[in-house]
Amino acid sequence: MEGLVHKTVSTNGIIMHFVQMGSGPVVLFVHGFPEGWFGWRKQIPVFAGAGFRTIAPDMRGYGDSSAPEGVNNYTYLHIVGDLIGLLDALGVEKLPGEAEARIDQVTYDGFFRHVFSDKFATLLPDWSKAFEEKGPLPEWTSEEDLAYFISEFRKHGLTPAINYYRALDLSWELTAAWTNHKVMVPTIFMIGDHDLVYHFPNAKQDIERMAERVPLLKKITVVEGANHFLQLERADIVNDHILQFFKSF
Repeated sequence: MEGLVHKTVSTNGIIMHFVQMGSGPVVLFVHGFPEGWFGWRKQIPVFAGAGFRTIAPDMRGYGDSSAPEGVNNYTYLHIVGDLIGLLDALGVEKLPGEAEARIDQVTYDGFFRHVFSDKFATLLPDWSKAFEEKGPLPEWTSEEDLAYFISEFRKHGLTPAINYYRALDLSWELTAAWTNHKVMVPTIFMIGDHDLVYHFPNAKQDIERMAERVPLLKKITVVEGANHFLQLERADIVNDHILQFFKSF
């Protein structure tokens, strides 16, 4: 990716790897499970070309960032502390705007083929059955992309990434004081209607009521026929929605 720069900073007790491209107002891309910075590869050059300084870190436990041992090192407070430390180090003052057993039984190649395949997002009574047979890679990813994901996960294994979920109860306890606080940040929300998460119990109702907790919510978009990795599968739609959102300020 031409113009992409890889760097590291010391933040919050870890070494955090990140990539950046472009100049201008900062856009911070924060990945989820199981991606790393590479999960934003279809956004980084687009936003850099639109006049933004794009920054995409490997969160702790991923890629070239540190992977501390122990579940207690993967709470929400650690996530926030890491990102604040990253932005401080870069001089950024303001931003605009049973599964484990199944995973242990498959190779990294098989794991990512399962997770990225459309079959994984099919609504199943027992979603873990998605690991029983490999599905084909979808059009939005390639064998080269898959190889990169595999090489990144081999650095630390899956344990650190899964520790975020293992630490959820502790995270709830640590953030209890903010339980009734509202998120006072302009926000848009996007999800695919084939995303398994969209069909979790009460998920649709929670999304419909999101504005109660996020008063500055501008828009909810449910993308028809799209699965979980929306920013990769429907990159054009995601990029357009976010850029239009930025233009409203």
